[in-house]
Amino acid sequence: MKCDIGSQKNISYTTSNGGTVNVSCQKTGKQHSKYWKVHFETNGYSNSINPTWQYMRETTNHIPPNGCLNFHCAVGSNTDNQCSFYCNNGALDNNNNVIDSSKLKEFLIEKG
Repeated sequence: MKCDIGSQKNISYTTSNGGTVNVSCQKTGKQHSKYWKVHFETNGYSNSINPTWQYMRETTNHIPPNGCLNFHCAVGSNTDNQCSFYCNNGALDNNNNVIDSSKLKEFLIEKG
């Protein structure tokens, strides 16, 4: 959001060794996506249902496991700026059937 309103030029991400990398706001969502998973894991984010499970993953499967956040960025010349996040806060049963769709959320980030 700060990039969109012009109040900052870069987004700072935490690296796996605890350092910081600054990525230009002008980069596409796909270019930023390679930093997201490491950033959140290094900063201690964990799965809300079971902390031993994966917190975030990049996948085209739109329904993530319970407590997980999936992200996927479109590929192609016209869609490279579109990234979707899907979060699941206990919406699936043990067989991954949707039991509470209100706990599945989708967010689309599109750089104009």
